[in-house]
Amino acid sequence: MRGGVVRACHDLSEGGLAVALAEMCIAGRLGAVVDLERVRDWQTAELTPAAALFGESNGRLGLEVKPGDAAALGALLAEESLVRLGEVTAAPRLIVGAGDEAVVDLP
Repeated sequence: MRGGVVRACHDLSEGGLAVALAEMCIAGRLGAVVDLERVRDWQTAELTPAAALFGESNGRLGLEVKPGDAAALGALLAEESLVRLGEVTAAPRLIVGAGDEAVVDLP
């Protein structure tokens, strides 16, 4: 964060990924489109979308970086510990999908 690569950061411990995404969208007055198929824990542990969204675990962070800074973040952190979940959007709407299924669609 000191290097200016990370634009926003939120822990995933209270409320999991869903709450962190919602709070980050509200705070930034932005939206996001997220694909749960990219979450490795869900794919390997065969978690339901609800468990992937609301599972609380310490030590995980949701990070927002500019698209051009993704490689710099990978160089700073262990590449295998990073999962690109989706993209920030200008429209204040949170859309979370699991493959072709829409799990969350909040204006």
